[in-house]
Amino acid sequence: MDKQLKTKTTYLVSVGNLFVSNADPLVVTRLAKSAMEFEYEISKQVANDVGGEVIRKTVEYERVAEF
Repeated sequence: MDKQLKTKTTYLVSVGNLFVSNADPLVVTRLAKSAMEFEYEISKQVANDVGGEVIRKTVEYERVAEF
């Protein structure tokens, strides 16, 4: 269970106000939740290829109550 709650960091690629949802072929979306999540090195490569920027997405979980 603790492994599932570990902080997860992934990277999105944005081009202006759009996010890359598929790198090959290039498909973009307005919604961040529909964007493809990349590992850091791959996100840098995709951002360089499309002239975009890398956005870090961090998801953290915290226990607030135990029953």
